Amino acid sequence: MEATLAVPGDARYHAIAFLGGRLHFIFVVDSKWVSKKLLPHFLSDDRSSAALWSGVVYDSYRPYPDQLFKQIKAEFLQVFSRSSVLLDEESERHLATMLVEATFVRTRRERYITFSECRSALQSMSESGRLSALWSTGHILAKENGWASFGKSFFVKAWPRETVYRTSSTTESLIRLATNLTDEFGDVVDVLEEYFTFVDHPDSYLFGLLQNGTKGKILAKWPGHVLTILAKTIRTDAPYKPYQLEKVLEAIGDTDNSLRSTRRWRALHNLLSQ
Repeated sequence: MEATLAVPGDARYHAIAFLGGRLHFIFVVDSKWVSKKLLPHFLSDDRSSAALWSGVVYDSYRPYPDQLFKQIKAEFLQVFSRSSVLLDEESERHLATMLVEATFVRTRRERYITFSECRSALQSMSESGRLSALWSTGHILAKENGWASFGKSFFVKAWPRETVYRTSSTTESLIRLATNLTDEFGDVVDVLEEYFTFVDHPDSYLFGLLQNGTKGKILAKWPGHVLTILAKTIRTDAPYKPYQLEKVLEAIGDTDNSLRSTRRWRALHNLLSQ
């Protein structure tokens, strides 16, 4: 393997990427070789670092062993501030998934990523990267039934709070995450609502709230929280009437008639007559 690292030109970078994609396996076979010969390429120069990370983020054997992650953690956190230089958009999305996984593993193994470290990394990423991080978070929460044990703390302590990160696409992803956690929907919205902003096209999630099945039960159980989502994400001066808004508002009112008299419900209902 050392010979592949010594070849000249582009072939060397291809070799570094190839080995990075098998980092876990090679570390298990010969941890000392990885530490002495491969990991230094993280710091040697931008092109070598980019090649190694492009392989590492596609390594399917994650999370890594504690001893390996301990050695790459500092470089892992640094790469986020240089992701625009080192990684293409697809690789950054994989890096975001790796970040969330490492933060989740921290709840069980101390050597991984803290919530504070995760927040700094998320702040350095592009919106595409943060959207991938949200997708990965939602996947973990659904798979592990992990809202109480991980998700709530993640959004309180790790997700960026600054208004610059509150975008239409991010809000849609947050709503999608909330509606997938039907049993905890109310608590999820209570935590996530501070990150909401107006959505360009709310039709997709309005339609989903009216469907039969698990998601369709949200309106019946959490009408006030659904109204909170509508009020924070739909402009009352919107240039068009969002499709299915009237049906959702009527369903809210039918479930809890007192909500019809609230300023939020009336403002949205007035939009229908404009």
